[in-house]
Amino acid sequence: MKIFIYIYILIITLFLSACSSKQEQINDIKSKEENINTSSFGVAFSSKQEMIDKMNSNKKIMSRLSLGDVYYQSLDYEKALIAYKEEAKKNNLKAIHKIGMIYEKKSMVNNAFLWYEKANKLEFTTSIVRIGMLYSKLKNYKKAIYFYKRAANLKDPDGYFQLGLLYGTNKEIQDVVLAREYLDKILGLPNGVAEGLMGFLYEKEKNYKSAINWYKKSYNLGFIRISNNLVDLYKNKLNNKFEADIWIKKTQNIDNR
Repeated sequence: MKIFIYIYILIITLFLSACSSKQEQINDIKSKEENINTSSFGVAFSSKQEMIDKMNSNKKIMSRLSLGDVYYQSLDYEKALIAYKEEAKKNNLKAIHKIGMIYEKKSMVNNAFLWYEKANKLEFTTSIVRIGMLYSKLKNYKKAIYFYKRAANLKDPDGYFQLGLLYGTNKEIQDVVLAREYLDKILGLPNGVAEGLMGFLYEKEKNYKSAINWYKKSYNLGFIRISNNLVDLYKNKLNNKFEADIWIKKTQNIDNR
């Protein structure tokens, strides 16, 4: 069940408080990168195709970025690329980043690097972290660490988190002490993912008391999916059916929150 901690963490970054307008643009993509806010259209759409039809009928007033987002969600990457590249000419950081994401999804890694690097030069930390993740997949950990640190130095908590994740879980360069040092820098953020990873690291060391403590902190901060880890720990490691049942009930509420 610990796969939840990886899937949820790498797909959502709900970090960051308000700062400069540039950082607000960074926050915008981090908030819900894979979702489209249809409320801006003023009506409810029954299907993605209906959204596309509405967007096409209003191209003159809708941004190319919004149109690209709809095509992206509909998996029409070729049309999304056309729209995003128009916006990229204006140095729209989100558009540049999404182009990189499309090429990454198409397994065109060199192209993905090219576009992420454009955003990197403009200090767009979402793309900087993504570059680090690509290098990590390629097992070039030196470069991965470099880009994670670059993002962290630009005040992106995800940079610290990815450093903690890499050092804490990758057997080739594992350094749990260093992992905890990086996670310490982002404890208390209103999503609880750092606390969740702290718990995971303690569980790996079979320090179940500390693991439970950190998992509960994570849960209370809003990372409700960490309840799956508590169920697994209580049920399979501690044989505590009573506590396991309590957390099973909490997991059943995940989709309702």
